[in-house]
Amino acid sequence: MTIRWVIERTNSWMERCKSLVKNFERTLAYAITKVNLCFVRLMLKRLAIG
Repeated sequence: MTIRWVIERTNSWMERCKSLVKNFERTLAYAITKVNLCFVRLMLKRLAIG
């Protein structure tokens, strides 16, 4: 696995989060929290399937 593939895959997963499509957050901390929630939701979905 190359690093480039991992980064491209991560970006495509992030694009699926509809809350991240529009970036109108007031603070950087709020934006980071939204990204973290996106990945938590992704991991929970994968755990439920597996």
